[in-house]
Amino acid sequence: MAFLTKTSLVRSVEWSKSYLWDIRFPTAPNPFTEWFPASDVDENLAVLDSFSFSAGANSFKIPKSATNFTIRVTFSDDANNTLIDWLTTWINTTILNGGDYVSTLEAASKPLLISKLDNARNEISIKSYLVYPEDSITFSGTSESKLNIYAITFIVVGIIGENRQATTQFTSDNDANEPESLQIGPATITA
Repeated sequence: MAFLTKTSLVRSVEWSKSYLWDIRFPTAPNPFTEWFPASDVDENLAVLDSFSFSAGANSFKIPKSATNFTIRVTFSDDANNTLIDWLTTWINTTILNGGDYVSTLEAASKPLLISKLDNARNEISIKSYLVYPEDSITFSGTSESKLNIYAITFIVVGIIGENRQATTQFTSDNDANEPESLQIGPATITA
Protein backbone atom coordinates (compact mmCIF):
# COMPACT_ATOMS: atom_id res chain seq x y z
CA MET A 1 0.00 0.00 0.00
CA ALA A 2 1.16 3.53 -0.80
CA PHE A 3 0.60 5.89 2.13
CA LEU A 4 2.41 8.96 3.38
CA THR A 5 4.91 7.56 5.86
CA LYS A 6 7.06 10.64 6.65
CA THR A 7 5.83 14.15 7.32
CA SER A 8 9.25 15.40 6.18
CA LEU A 9 8.12 14.60 2.63
CA VAL A 10 5.37 17.22 2.97
CA ARG A 11 7.82 19.76 4.39
CA SER A 12 10.29 19.20 1.56
CA VAL A 13 7.86 20.57 -1.07
CA GLU A 14 7.92 24.31 -1.79
CA TRP A 15 4.17 24.95 -2.02
CA SER A 16 2.68 27.48 -4.43
CA LYS A 17 1.39 30.71 -2.90
CA SER A 18 -1.51 32.80 -4.18
CA TYR A 19 0.24 36.18 -3.80
CA LEU A 20 3.28 35.38 -5.94
CA TRP A 21 2.31 36.80 -9.33
CA ASP A 22 2.54 39.99 -11.36
CA ILE A 23 0.41 41.30 -14.20
CA ARG A 24 1.14 43.73 -17.02
CA PHE A 25 -0.60 45.54 -19.89
CA PRO A 26 2.32 46.52 -22.17
CA THR A 27 0.13 48.97 -24.13
CA ALA A 28 -1.30 50.82 -21.10
CA PRO A 29 -0.11 54.38 -20.35
CA ASN A 30 2.53 55.18 -17.73
CA PRO A 31 2.89 54.26 -14.90
CA PHE A 32 1.06 51.05 -15.86
CA THR A 33 3.34 49.99 -18.74
CA GLU A 34 5.45 48.06 -16.25
CA TRP A 35 4.15 45.33 -13.93
CA PHE A 36 0.59 46.13 -13.01
CA PRO A 37 -0.36 46.82 -9.35
CA ALA A 38 -3.45 44.62 -9.33
CA SER A 39 -4.81 43.27 -6.06
CA ASP A 40 -6.47 40.09 -7.42
CA VAL A 41 -6.38 38.03 -10.58
CA ASP A 42 -8.50 35.03 -11.54
CA GLU A 43 -7.02 33.22 -14.53
CA ASN A 44 -8.84 30.30 -16.14
CA LEU A 45 -6.28 27.62 -16.89
CA ALA A 46 -8.66 25.00 -18.28
CA VAL A 47 -12.38 25.03 -19.07
CA LEU A 48 -14.44 21.96 -19.96
CA ASP A 49 -18.18 21.54 -20.32
CA SER A 50 -19.90 18.18 -20.08
CA PHE A 51 -22.83 16.64 -21.91
CA SER A 52 -25.37 14.90 -19.66
CA PHE A 53 -27.51 12.02 -20.84
CA SER A 54 -29.55 9.20 -19.41
CA ALA A 55 -29.48 5.56 -20.37
CA GLY A 56 -31.91 3.29 -18.62
CA ALA A 57 -31.98 4.14 -14.91
CA ASN A 58 -28.52 5.79 -14.97
CA SER A 59 -27.28 9.32 -15.72
CA PHE A 60 -23.92 9.93 -17.37
CA LYS A 61 -21.66 12.84 -18.28
CA ILE A 62 -19.06 12.96 -21.01
CA PRO A 63 -16.70 15.76 -22.06
CA LYS A 64 -18.40 18.01 -24.63
CA SER A 65 -16.66 21.30 -25.34
CA ALA A 66 -14.83 24.26 -23.90
CA THR A 67 -16.13 27.77 -23.32
CA ASN A 68 -14.31 31.09 -23.48
CA PHE A 69 -11.36 31.55 -21.19
CA THR A 70 -11.64 34.62 -18.99
CA ILE A 71 -9.30 36.60 -16.78
CA ARG A 72 -10.74 38.77 -14.02
CA VAL A 73 -8.51 41.53 -12.66
CA THR A 74 -9.21 43.60 -9.54
CA PHE A 75 -7.12 46.75 -9.19
CA SER A 76 -6.82 50.27 -7.79
CA ASP A 77 -6.06 53.18 -10.11
CA ASP A 78 -3.80 56.20 -9.62
CA ALA A 79 -5.11 59.66 -8.64
CA ASN A 80 -5.45 60.66 -12.31
CA ASN A 81 -7.61 57.61 -13.17
CA THR A 82 -5.03 56.70 -15.82
CA LEU A 83 -5.87 53.03 -16.07
CA ILE A 84 -9.64 53.35 -15.95
CA ASP A 85 -9.53 56.13 -18.59
CA TRP A 86 -7.38 53.88 -20.80
CA LEU A 87 -9.82 50.97 -20.39
CA THR A 88 -12.79 53.28 -21.11
CA THR A 89 -11.10 54.54 -24.28
CA TRP A 90 -10.27 50.95 -25.25
CA ILE A 91 -13.96 50.01 -25.06
CA ASN A 92 -15.66 53.20 -26.33
CA THR A 93 -13.14 54.22 -29.02
CA THR A 94 -10.99 51.24 -30.01
CA ILE A 95 -13.72 48.58 -29.90
CA LEU A 96 -17.03 50.47 -30.30
CA ASN A 97 -15.64 53.37 -32.41
CA GLY A 98 -17.94 55.91 -30.79
CA GLY A 99 -21.01 53.78 -31.53
CA ASP A 100 -20.47 53.75 -35.31
CA TYR A 101 -19.32 50.13 -35.67
CA VAL A 102 -17.63 47.33 -33.74
CA SER A 103 -13.95 46.72 -34.50
CA THR A 104 -12.60 43.38 -35.64
CA LEU A 105 -11.32 41.00 -33.00
CA GLU A 106 -7.77 41.69 -34.14
CA ALA A 107 -8.18 45.46 -33.64
CA ALA A 108 -10.11 45.06 -30.35
CA SER A 109 -7.64 42.82 -28.52
CA LYS A 110 -4.51 43.86 -26.62
CA PRO A 111 -1.78 41.87 -24.84
CA LEU A 112 -1.98 40.98 -21.14
CA LEU A 113 0.90 39.24 -19.37
CA ILE A 114 0.71 37.21 -16.15
CA SER A 115 3.92 36.18 -14.44
CA LYS A 116 4.13 33.52 -11.73
CA LEU A 117 6.87 34.00 -9.12
CA ASP A 118 8.71 31.91 -6.56
CA ASN A 119 9.22 32.83 -2.88
CA ALA A 120 12.22 35.04 -3.77
CA ARG A 121 10.01 36.81 -6.40
CA ASN A 122 11.99 35.28 -9.25
CA GLU A 123 9.98 34.62 -12.39
CA ILE A 124 8.92 30.98 -12.74
CA SER A 125 6.75 31.38 -15.84
CA ILE A 126 5.06 34.05 -17.87
CA LYS A 127 1.90 33.64 -19.94
CA SER A 128 0.98 36.16 -22.61
CA TYR A 129 -2.63 36.56 -23.71
CA LEU A 130 -4.56 38.62 -26.24
CA VAL A 131 -7.68 39.92 -24.48
CA TYR A 132 -10.52 42.41 -24.68
CA PRO A 133 -12.60 43.79 -21.78
CA GLU A 134 -16.15 42.45 -21.42
CA ASP A 135 -17.57 44.19 -18.35
CA SER A 136 -18.99 47.65 -17.99
CA ILE A 137 -16.79 50.18 -16.26
CA THR A 138 -18.50 52.20 -13.56
CA PHE A 139 -17.31 54.78 -11.08
CA SER A 140 -18.79 54.64 -7.57
CA GLY A 141 -18.16 57.66 -5.39
CA THR A 142 -18.40 57.53 -1.61
CA SER A 143 -17.83 59.91 1.29
CA GLU A 144 -15.32 57.49 2.84
CA SER A 145 -11.60 57.92 2.35
CA LYS A 146 -10.55 54.73 0.58
CA LEU A 147 -9.15 53.53 -2.71
CA ASN A 148 -11.40 53.10 -5.73
CA ILE A 149 -11.41 49.37 -6.51
CA TYR A 150 -12.30 48.19 -10.01
CA ALA A 151 -12.86 44.63 -11.23
CA ILE A 152 -12.81 43.93 -14.97
CA THR A 153 -13.34 40.63 -16.79
CA PHE A 154 -11.33 40.07 -19.95
CA ILE A 155 -12.19 37.55 -22.66
CA VAL A 156 -9.13 35.64 -23.85
CA VAL A 157 -8.90 35.83 -27.63
CA GLY A 158 -5.69 33.84 -27.84
CA ILE A 159 -2.60 32.75 -26.00
CA ILE A 160 0.48 34.41 -27.46
CA GLY A 161 2.89 32.23 -25.56
CA GLU A 162 3.95 30.64 -22.32
CA ASN A 163 7.53 30.45 -21.15
CA ARG A 164 9.27 29.03 -18.15
CA GLN A 165 11.86 31.42 -16.68
CA ALA A 166 11.72 33.55 -19.83
CA THR A 167 11.94 37.28 -20.40
CA THR A 168 9.14 38.93 -22.31
CA GLN A 169 9.95 42.23 -23.93
CA PHE A 170 7.80 44.65 -25.90
CA THR A 171 9.37 47.24 -28.17
CA SER A 172 7.71 50.28 -29.66
CA ASP A 173 8.83 53.45 -31.43
CA ASN A 174 5.49 55.28 -31.42
CA ASP A 175 3.94 57.50 -28.74
CA ALA A 176 0.78 55.39 -28.32
CA ASN A 177 2.64 52.63 -26.42
CA GLU A 178 1.36 50.05 -28.91
CA PRO A 179 3.83 47.19 -29.34
CA GLU A 180 5.29 46.67 -32.79
CA SER A 181 6.72 43.31 -31.81
CA LEU A 182 6.52 40.89 -28.94
CA GLN A 183 9.65 39.01 -27.91
CA ILE A 184 8.87 35.79 -26.05
CA GLY A 185 11.91 33.62 -25.61
CA PRO A 186 13.25 32.72 -29.07
CA ALA A 187 10.04 33.70 -30.93
CA THR A 188 9.07 37.21 -32.07
CA ILE A 189 5.50 38.16 -32.94
CA THR A 190 5.22 41.27 -35.10
CA ALA A 191 2.08 43.41 -35.14
